[in-house]
Amino acid sequence: MLKQHFKNHRDSLKSGKSGGFVIAVFILYLGLIMAIIYGLNTGLYLIKTELSTTNLCRRENLKTMASLKPLLSSLLALNPRVTTLRLLLQKAKITLATALASRNPLLASHALKEIKVIHKKQTLLNSTQKAIIRSANSLLTQNSLNTGFHISKAILKNSLFINKAKILSSEGKLDFYKSPKLSVIPDLPGIAPKYEPTEDFSQRQKVEHFWHYRIRTFQWLNSYLDNNFYSKKKCAATLTKEGNQWKPTLIEDR
Repeated sequence: MLKQHFKNHRDSLKSGKSGGFVIAVFILYLGLIMAIIYGLNTGLYLIKTELSTTNLCRRENLKTMASLKPLLSSLLALNPRVTTLRLLLQKAKITLATALASRNPLLASHALKEIKVIHKKQTLLNSTQKAIIRSANSLLTQNSLNTGFHISKAILKNSLFINKAKILSSEGKLDFYKSPKLSVIPDLPGIAPKYEPTEDFSQRQKVEHFWHYRIRTFQWLNSYLDNNFYSKKKCAATLTKEGNQWKPTLIEDR
């Protein structure tokens, strides 16, 4: 009877060890399953967040280019007027030279008045050109700033949402943005020149925004997952010429 008691005790110990091993394996696999689930959730969150923020950036930058397009077109549309005034001024100067050579005071007086009128028209035209350029530069600066604000707001909103779950820790920010001036150059110094797009206009005219995300897991998941997910993003838009039309275009998106 005593012998039977020791046998039963030994069997119970073996059974206890086996049960503990099963529990340990169960906990291990449970941790792995949870890590996989959280990893998938993290991946899906990153994709969703990146797509929503990137689409916002694309949409706003394309709006900026769409607003810039009529200003650029208006500036370039003044070039024929520039040419006309230059020809009229050249003609008036030739008339003045002829009048002086022939000692014709009435003709000289008329030519001087004509030159004065043309100079006044050139000054007004120059003011119009400068106003368009200032408006374009202001548009680019303000819209780029607003787009950066919307990106920062979207990043903060997404971070607050994921941090609220107390499972993952998320942070991100707008790193910087590039807001160019209107990329045109005058053909000549002086008032009322012809303005033309720079040779590498589409590259110089692009507006760009750069931002990043970083997501970390809680410490207990570090054994199963890389606890640092980092994503760096950028979007840019510009104007490209197709035939005689300017078209807002996305470039260098990643």
